[in-house]
Amino acid sequence: MNYRKKILGLIILLFFGNCIAAEIASEPCSSVQSSSQVDECAANEYKAADRSLNDVYKKVIEKIGVDYKVDTKLGSELLSALKKAQQAWIKFRDTNCAVESFEAEPGTAAHITATNICLTKMTNERIRALDQMLK
Repeated sequence: MNYRKKILGLIILLFFGNCIAAEIASEPCSSVQSSSQVDECAANEYKAADRSLNDVYKKVIEKIGVDYKVDTKLGSELLSALKKAQQAWIKFRDTNCAVESFEAEPGTAAHITATNICLTKMTNERIRALDQMLK
């Protein structure tokens, strides 16, 4: 159990090191002083990333509609492939984050926080991938 706490501590340290490096100044992340603030920050960061992902995904769908206005059949095929890819990515993300948060006991704040940290990291990676489709 002590090993789990060390692993989780390292994960949280890496996460907040990245937050500081990225100069994230949103509350409560700007001055984390307690474990409950760590938990809240991780949850808020994931919610923000998820909102951004949804925004980018909608923009990609809109772009496909515009880019394939002349050939709507091809555009529909691309939309279908995009939706399948997004669904597969969500399954992968959730499964991967279950592995990354495995060391923390399920249902605990530590497990939820570790999961949120992973979800945020992977969601931000997916946002960057979808952003490439907008170029």
